[in-house]
Amino acid sequence: MSTLKLGLLTAAAALSLAGGYAAAAENPTPVSLSPLHSGLCLEIENASSDYGAFARQATCTGATHQLVRFDEATGHLVMEHSGMCLEVSTRIISEGAPIWQAPCTEGAVLQVFQPSGPLIRGESVTIVTGAARCLDVEGGSFAEGARVVQITCDPNSPSQIWKVLAGQ
Repeated sequence: MSTLKLGLLTAAAALSLAGGYAAAAENPTPVSLSPLHSGLCLEIENASSDYGAFARQATCTGATHQLVRFDEATGHLVMEHSGMCLEVSTRIISEGAPIWQAPCTEGAVLQVFQPSGPLIRGESVTIVTGAARCLDVEGGSFAEGARVVQITCDPNSPSQIWKVLAGQ
């Protein structure tokens, strides 16, 4: 097994063993996620249903391409409009790697996410990736269209804290 795959598997195991939130059941209600610093919402660009469409922040509308469900059993964040999963870009999995959508694959470490708490309206969470980094808005940008990336976790970074908003 390659060192990279072993490292990712180790990170995923660490998520499940050390401090990750485990919900009692799959989140049945889709929610919107809003980075605390900007008040915008995570969405898939252009409401695309295509593999590889990037996650970004934009004005919150409640449209289905801004709604996500957390599947506790798999660790997947599933986009409501496409049924695809958020994934750390397979082009680059290091610091600053973009998040995009891809067909859901059980056991795919790059599709494993661990919220720090329940995805319930009004809660604020950090979300750790299968590569043991956190979801962040690139550069802490306030701009519409700024991409969502993975970056080293910083508990003091408001661009890594996601407020859970009601879905539709």
